[in-house]
Amino acid sequence: MKLPPFVAGPLTMMFDSSNAFLRYVRCGDHELIRGVFAAVRDQNWDTVPFSIDDVRMHQSADSFVINFIANSLLPEVAFTWQGVIQGSKDGVVEYHFRGMAAAPFLRNRIGLCVLHPSAACAGKPCFIEHVDGSSTQSAFPIWISPHQPFKNVRSILHRVTTNLHVKVTMSGDTFETEDQRNWTDDSFKTYSTPLDIPFPVQVARMDTIEQSVKIEVLGLESMAISASPSRNQIDASKPKSYRLDTDWERPLYRPKVGFQVLRGQYAPLHRAVTDRLLAIGPDHLRFDIWLNRSDWRSELAIAMELARSVQTQAEIAIFTSGSASDGWRDCLQLLPRLQSQIARVLVFDVDSKSTPSELVRSALDALAQTSPSLPLAAGTNAYFAELNRGRPSLIHGAECRSTQAPKCLVCYSINPQVHAFDNLSLSETLEGQRATVDSAVQIFETDVVISPVTLRPRFNPNATAAIDAELQLVAAIDPRQAEGFGAAWTAGVFASLLTHPKVHSVTLYEAFGRRGIMGSDGQEYPMTNLIQHVLRSEQLFRSRSSHPLELVGLGTLGNDRKKHVVLGNLSSQEISVTILDPSNQSHSVTVAAESVRMVRVEDPNDE
Repeated sequence: MKLPPFVAGPLTMMFDSSNAFLRYVRCGDHELIRGVFAAVRDQNWDTVPFSIDDVRMHQSADSFVINFIANSLLPEVAFTWQGVIQGSKDGVVEYHFRGMAAAPFLRNRIGLCVLHPSAACAGKPCFIEHVDGSSTQSAFPIWISPHQPFKNVRSILHRVTTNLHVKVTMSGDTFETEDQRNWTDDSFKTYSTPLDIPFPVQVARMDTIEQSVKIEVLGLESMAISASPSRNQIDASKPKSYRLDTDWERPLYRPKVGFQVLRGQYAPLHRAVTDRLLAIGPDHLRFDIWLNRSDWRSELAIAMELARSVQTQAEIAIFTSGSASDGWRDCLQLLPRLQSQIARVLVFDVDSKSTPSELVRSALDALAQTSPSLPLAAGTNAYFAELNRGRPSLIHGAECRSTQAPKCLVCYSINPQVHAFDNLSLSETLEGQRATVDSAVQIFETDVVISPVTLRPRFNPNATAAIDAELQLVAAIDPRQAEGFGAAWTAGVFASLLTHPKVHSVTLYEAFGRRGIMGSDGQEYPMTNLIQHVLRSEQLFRSRSSHPLELVGLGTLGNDRKKHVVLGNLSSQEISVTILDPSNQSHSVTVAAESVRMVRVEDPNDE
């Protein structure tokens, strides 16, 4: 979708009329604010979808006004709100929100959110004005903060350049800031209501909520930026110049890549699925073994046989009720017999969001005696946030009761739709994925297992009400899984995660089905050939994109010793891209909208 440009004096920005997001407030080349939007979160923290209706937009030479109405698409959350966004010639932007409930419902949060871009802000100093009028000097976190870095917020002022500052003022409630990189969103989010206030909260019929956000830029007189719209108006008709530069001098060995197989998929596979998996050659298949089920032994045996049928190893995710359970002890005795068929073991506790340290110690002690070379990973089956907030002690070597204990890896899952669901928001998460790895390595000083990566959440780890497991699986289906955007986003996952030297392995989607890399009958999805190409590559090369929200990519060296550039177009327009081959020669290639293309490049050093 091509977003309409808007101008407010020296500032430019986009308004996405499909979800009422004000995006990418910029001053010249500087991104000031990633976005402002409104969110209604129900009692399970699910984001309520809205239709954006009666949109009216007026743009003059250096100012604009946007009016619209947002209506809830969920009958059980009867809420409507009006939005007004104004941008003045002085470079002041205001977003006003006024909503009313037509019937009672439970909510965890309602109101405006402000996103500060992490790339521009991480580590930068800022001044926080609090609701009581006091001020403190602080800084945006460099590493992902497990908890809210700023509380009781009225305004945030941060420096953009030596003389240029941006101030964002929130009114209508008490606000606080969280590090959204915990969920791979590439931003710091300031929102209301504070989490210290108990939730969910009953919203009564006719309850009204009003909030405003004001963005001001200070020090504009020092900038070499004219307020003339001829210089600051975005020219939507002018084609962008896309470029992907690949570092061919620094090869990286590809981490292990595999797919998940759920319990309900253990029946004999469709012959076409088996044949395609054999052709793709996954490094592993992930199986979840729940020791509180009486048939876990037979499930484990079936899982191992399924992995053998496609000539790969098994990533076994074990879910247990503590280290004292009979099932846990029995499983630890069984694993050594299967060691040659297991890629790694992931250990989780069914009653904890992250693996308790005692369970880690128990696993390491047992494996040290029987299987010291079997990789073990502990962490969370949920998001990086759960790992970051409940950090297990990854005990190594002399700290364990046996000095032969294997190295313990850290694990967590990733999906891009915890907070937002549109294509552009999903594209923004790709840089956030890499940030989670950086922080995990800094915290735990070990390599990282990402298991699994999915397009939608598999379950809700923070629900306050019971949710049917089957309904959650259905909710995890995203039609983009079988479409070109899903393939382009997967190329971005590869570019972000597989080129990180501390990523040990990645489990990607499911092996087949509507949440898989192909259909349940072996039908190809647009991502299928991309995945096969990358899994047949021995080495990867990191690439830098001129427009990372629209173009992603990486270099590959295949088993046949041929080099390719993988290009993923996340945008809705065909683009022309300049790429560099290993001899530093430029080539121009086109990539269709929401698609992936693999381009062979010649290397004069190839024999």
